[in-house]
Amino acid sequence: MALKFIIHFIGDIHQPLHTEDLLRGGNGIHVTFDGRRDNLHSVWDTAIPEKYIGGNAMRDATTWSNSLHTEIETGKFKDSSIKRAWSACIDPKTAEKCTLVWANGSNKWMCDYVLPADYPRGFEGSELGGEYYDGAVAIVDELVAQAGWRLAGYLNMIAAGKTGLSTGAQSDGFWDQNDLGHGRERPGRGDREPRAPRGPKKLMGQIGGWWGNLRAGEL
Repeated sequence: MALKFIIHFIGDIHQPLHTEDLLRGGNGIHVTFDGRRDNLHSVWDTAIPEKYIGGNAMRDATTWSNSLHTEIETGKFKDSSIKRAWSACIDPKTAEKCTLVWANGSNKWMCDYVLPADYPRGFEGSELGGEYYDGAVAIVDELVAQAGWRLAGYLNMIAAGKTGLSTGAQSDGFWDQNDLGHGRERPGRGDREPRAPRGPKKLMGQIGGWWGNLRAGEL
């Protein structure tokens, strides 16, 4: 249960509206997304990520995590300065400090993009499924990659005392990839030697569907 809370909360803190008190984190800001009435919090929690990755199944999240891992290794997030910035505070011994660092980074997007500079004028009830969505996708991609990277390092720190992120190793994870709908543990796992800390790929798969909304039955 503690592991589920860690996965959930590290995911949540990388969703900008989870770090914002305005109208209950945007739950009280009514908008429209692709013609459907919604609230701003739900749009960032669910509507934008689901539209972007094409669904809400674990298979969709896994495909997204694979894509993000590639972006981290060889794509738009490959620069070492990006990885150093993401890795700057990954230490369970300073959990409160790291939480505030991560929250401040997420909350910056509230002013930079989530809310327009002239908010609230003209924003209530506006359609966010077009140009607004197009601009949000890059932010979502970066924050979910960042969350997966930090989650991988954080759990490795707990289990092995080091983040293991510098290796860039791709983990095949604990879940049977042929049974993505159920998250079944691989048979015979307990008989294997403990693995060295792995890279963020599989953990981004667990977090990558959308921030913090994984159901307990999928873990």
